[in-house]
Amino acid sequence: MTLLTHCRLALATIALTSVTIAPASPSRVSSSGPQPLAESSGAAPEDKSPGSDDSLVDLVRVFACQFDDASWDINYDSWPDRWTRVYDDEHPQYARIAIVPADDKATSGKVLLIQPDGAGATAISPPIHVMPKFSYKLRMRARIKGVEHGAVRVRMAFHNNRDIKKQVEQSDPLPSDGRWRDIEMGDYQPEDGEVDRVYLHLDYARGERGDLNAEIQIADVRLYRLPSIRIHTDSLYNVYTNVEDVEVTCSLSGILEQNPEVRFQLLDATNKSIGEGGKVNLDGQIISESVAHASDIVDGFGTDKSSYEGSKAWKPPIKDYGFYRVRVGMYRTGTDVPIGETRAISVAVVRDALVTSERGEFGWTLPKADRPLPFSVLQELLPRVGVRKVKLPVWFVPGDEQRGESIMKFAEQLAARGIETIGILEDPSLVIADPRTQKESPPIEGFLSGEPSYWLPQIDHIITRLSLRIRWWQLGRDGDTSFVGYDRLVERIGAIRNQLFRFGQDVRMGIGWRWDHPRDKGKSLSWDFEQLAGREALDAAGLESAFDKARPSSAERWVVVAPPEVDMTPPEGADPDDPNDPLMRAAFVRRHQERVRDFVKQILVAKMNGADGIFISNPFSGSPDMADGQTGVMNTDGSPGELLLPWRTCARLLGGAKYLGSIRLPHGSNNWIFKRTDGQVVMVLWNLEAPTTESNDTPVEETLYLGENVQVIDVWGDDKRPEQRDGRQVIRVGQMPLFVYGLHEGIARWRMEMGFESKQVASVFGVQQQNALLLHNTFGQGVGGTVRVFVPEQGVGDESMSEVSSSSWNVSMDDPRLSMKTNESLKAPLTIGLDDASFGPQIVRCEFEISAERDYKFSVWRELFVGLDNISLEVETFLTPEGALVVEQRMTNTGELPVDLKCTLHASNSHRRPKRAQVFQLESDVDKKRYKYINADDLIGKTMRLQVEETAGQRELIYRFKVEPKLLDDSEEATLTQAL
Repeated sequence: MTLLTHCRLALATIALTSVTIAPASPSRVSSSGPQPLAESSGAAPEDKSPGSDDSLVDLVRVFACQFDDASWDINYDSWPDRWTRVYDDEHPQYARIAIVPADDKATSGKVLLIQPDGAGATAISPPIHVMPKFSYKLRMRARIKGVEHGAVRVRMAFHNNRDIKKQVEQSDPLPSDGRWRDIEMGDYQPEDGEVDRVYLHLDYARGERGDLNAEIQIADVRLYRLPSIRIHTDSLYNVYTNVEDVEVTCSLSGILEQNPEVRFQLLDATNKSIGEGGKVNLDGQIISESVAHASDIVDGFGTDKSSYEGSKAWKPPIKDYGFYRVRVGMYRTGTDVPIGETRAISVAVVRDALVTSERGEFGWTLPKADRPLPFSVLQELLPRVGVRKVKLPVWFVPGDEQRGESIMKFAEQLAARGIETIGILEDPSLVIADPRTQKESPPIEGFLSGEPSYWLPQIDHIITRLSLRIRWWQLGRDGDTSFVGYDRLVERIGAIRNQLFRFGQDVRMGIGWRWDHPRDKGKSLSWDFEQLAGREALDAAGLESAFDKARPSSAERWVVVAPPEVDMTPPEGADPDDPNDPLMRAAFVRRHQERVRDFVKQILVAKMNGADGIFISNPFSGSPDMADGQTGVMNTDGSPGELLLPWRTCARLLGGAKYLGSIRLPHGSNNWIFKRTDGQVVMVLWNLEAPTTESNDTPVEETLYLGENVQVIDVWGDDKRPEQRDGRQVIRVGQMPLFVYGLHEGIARWRMEMGFESKQVASVFGVQQQNALLLHNTFGQGVGGTVRVFVPEQGVGDESMSEVSSSSWNVSMDDPRLSMKTNESLKAPLTIGLDDASFGPQIVRCEFEISAERDYKFSVWRELFVGLDNISLEVETFLTPEGALVVEQRMTNTGELPVDLKCTLHASNSHRRPKRAQVFQLESDVDKKRYKYINADDLIGKTMRLQVEETAGQRELIYRFKVEPKLLDDSEEATLTQAL
């Protein structure tokens, strides 16, 4: 049977049965989607006439069917009156559907029993009147057992006044465990203004094998209407370029109170409230329940509750570019009693003038193509947020020229905006069976492993229609690595390629590949790119490790970056219901910073390793409400997510850029430097040592000359000129990513390449040690100038910026003058002498005055390590409950010969006498020495000096440390006391 014949039969079945196989208009995503609520062991609630529900005042019952009520079986034929069932080849008459007495104590009265006997079975309620101004929630009780191969689902099918199906919502398969469960679906709002009725479908669909012993029991079916609360803006995707344009509207419909109070609240990305919230009264208008077009509907009328509708707009007090949430709650007038749940909407304000890249490797995969946003909206959104590549599934039913044309037109519109489209070829079998399926397609290898005569007719119309516009094709969805591991894979993929593109189209084709899998040696690949994947999503550390272990490939390497997992566990001792709880605030800030930083670091790792494509596999995965714990680049409702602006800033600034390296900044901030295709140099940096109370605190100042036209751009895309101080830029760095744009390339490379011949300085006092400065001319022309090398004085505040040379160091150069040709390397000798210099790493500052096309003055920072060869030293301080201070030194020797050492501990600025210890024959085993001070209050926070001298040599080590002791518990004190 050909695919076209198969589809025609499927469409014929749809027409005959009116079940939910027909394609529906895209439905909105609800956070309270279909789900089993809980197990139930009690009897079913007593039947009531339509009206308000006793437990939830805001719900109004519009339909109730309890099958033990005689009014539902007036003629005693064991079939619920006005209900219908489906009859066709898949739903035969012998499948039993009937009202029967309940057979256990878990529910009383009668139930609707479905025994499909290996076939399919569907029961459909009478039409129930609904209105697009309300939302609807379905509740029922169900017991399912014996279902192994098929699936039981509940559907809500909304029809218009001509009884044409316009919208379908369905549950996930209900569990088959033989227990009574309370089932809830909703809330759902009719999307078409003509909808006036809904049908409830109780459906068992058989699988590849029928379930002969399947049994479904249904009881107490109830449909409620509830207020429809819609929070929206005038933007199709809530992304703005002007803070003045943002306006949020709350539209309410179906509320039971005429003038409730609507409260607006603006929140930043960490859930911190910004400015004063808004409070307005709705002034609702009564909703008239017209029945002019519903003469054939019996149910859903006659409630005694008047309902109201109205809307109010609010301009949030947004001052800067960034990501925001607006939370909206509705309350009874003059009280704090909420009506319904609080809703949230997310908004992003982006700087439209942010510098961008003409090309780049940043892309999105749209697994649902034009859902939740249609192609017409996506073509405007994608270029605005830095997307340069788009993957989307391109299968459509043969003969559906309208769908083929919409995909073609979308690809053309993207191409006009400089965006490449990659068509994803998937196994279409599930879509053919159920056009509304939400399941992932089967692995592509299984589909293409058969004879071309089987699979080619199912996708040939796609290649023929789209290959003239779409030049890039991927076999299988992201994460599908089903081809990996097969023998003669190069030949196999080559044969598939020749079948697909047999008319010589100029295309590029790729497959999924596992990070750790080898390739056929010595063979040219028959694919052009590899979409790399692991068994689970990788964070930045995992991605870095994967690159380190990845096998080389001649194909392009495309990688996936993913929003990191969110740990929503409240901190110990915090009150999760109090938004002002300091522990919760700190947790919100920390989580936000970690998510943004890890996401940006994933992008940096991909860039550093030369990834040719950087994709987000499902950008529409987040939630506008932080309480849901879902974060993403976009949200499931099509609004911006928490990570959209970090993605956009990276994509615009780093698209197509090449990694150069990093430099040593005065305060040690982590940094990564890239060169863009336009020649501009960008540095990304943050500082994990920076203390912070809010997400954008920047308490560390990196002060250095970077260039003449430097801009500082935060992760939200806002830019500013940095403060100038003594001819240097002041870059204020916190724990959030920061982008510095416009670095002087020659100076940046000079800083990266300068070094010392030896980074180790022997701890020998009064002896001149030889070293050398290693330089390379990175200015692109001959240069001259001078250099001054010195160790800044300690204890003067900002030591890295001190102009005063330390008296403990004497660094001299025979000739500080420099003269270097283009691209020349130079070794400048220098001499180092120590006098009471401290053990460990020591920052060294090199001041250059360089004459190139103009004069430059800049500094380079490096570290030299002072120590005894092969000897390590660690010091830790402890405080006992009685107030005694214990200083513990730990030493090891990795050299070939053992050494003897004399140790003297001085309490600086104290009347206390020095304490001494002797270390004999120190080898690789750790040697511990402990010093104890009684009544040590005067020592806390002070600096102590440990002097270590080699007994049979000239080497001497000075180690200074600040007393910041750890408090011991009783058991730790007992152990330490015994050791002392």
